[in-house]
Amino acid sequence: GVEVSDLSLADYDMPIFNQDLEAEHTPEAAGALARALGAADIVFIASPEYNGGGDPAIHNNISWVGRQKHNQFKR
Repeated sequence: GVEVSDLSLADYDMPIFNQDLEAEHTPEAAGALARALGAADIVFIASPEYNGGGDPAIHNNISWVGRQKHNQFKR
């Protein structure tokens, strides 16, 4: 009884997060990804290790999503 949605970061093109430039250029993809993640009951992120840590692209996208007013992770 579980429905799974598979998201690809390739579908959410975002520049490297820069808080100083955020007000001038917040990518539409950040809001779209925030809404997609917010609609889920559970979010599971699977990624290979990258130099002893997480993948930089995932960190970048989470940084953008965390700044969106649609962000459901701030509850």
